[in-house]
Amino acid sequence: MNKKIAALLCAAAVAAPTHAAVVFQDSFNSNSTSAWTFSGLNSGNWAGADNKLQSATTQTNHDGADVGFASINGLSTTSHFKLEADVQVIGTVPGRGSDFGHVGFFWGYNSNSAYSTTYLRTHADHVTVWKSPFTTESTMPLSFNAMNATDPFGVSYHLAIEVDYLTRTMILSLDNVTATYTDTVFDAANSAGGIGGQLGMITWGERVSYDNVVLTDYTATVPEPATLLLTALGAGALLLRHRT
Repeated sequence: MNKKIAALLCAAAVAAPTHAAVVFQDSFNSNSTSAWTFSGLNSGNWAGADNKLQSATTQTNHDGADVGFASINGLSTTSHFKLEADVQVIGTVPGRGSDFGHVGFFWGYNSNSAYSTTYLRTHADHVTVWKSPFTTESTMPLSFNAMNATDPFGVSYHLAIEVDYLTRTMILSLDNVTATYTDTVFDAANSAGGIGGQLGMITWGERVSYDNVVLTDYTATVPEPATLLLTALGAGALLLRHRT
């Protein structure tokens, strides 16, 4: 093999830095739930409806003790990831009024009593983060109303959580409001054994929905565009030399 071609291919092989990569996304356009596994509270109630993932297709009661989980199949919590989706509380919770509901995410799941979570608590106008077994929680105060006169079935919000176990940093955002948590607050919401656990959507029994779910993995290794170009050029040159 020509020494220049060999050097080019070697350079391409080693130049593969780590970048953020979208490893999962689901917009539920076909109402399919094949990418999800359901467990915990009302596991049989989850369904794809109205091009969304819904924890139930009719309004249900709130259960403060039990939790329902929708896990993304085949993926787990890495040391640095971002999970985001459009989330919504739907309808009126029986016995709780029109501005009540919990909708959000979980990660680092090892059992029904060992996981981290963040979710909108619409009746309290905030987003909360904590881990189970419950120790303490941190909240992001907001000024929002999940139910209003112009949209009686609820408002959709974009919720996102980015967790970096290596730097012990967590970035939580709801629409244009963002909060960053580090050190002891990070530890209060994330267990060291969370890496490798399941992750996905969470519910406390109310009818809630999720749409445009995206999971980004910052530990994924993907080649730079320049690396791909070098590889292609090297392979092309090698093929041309072989033919001549």
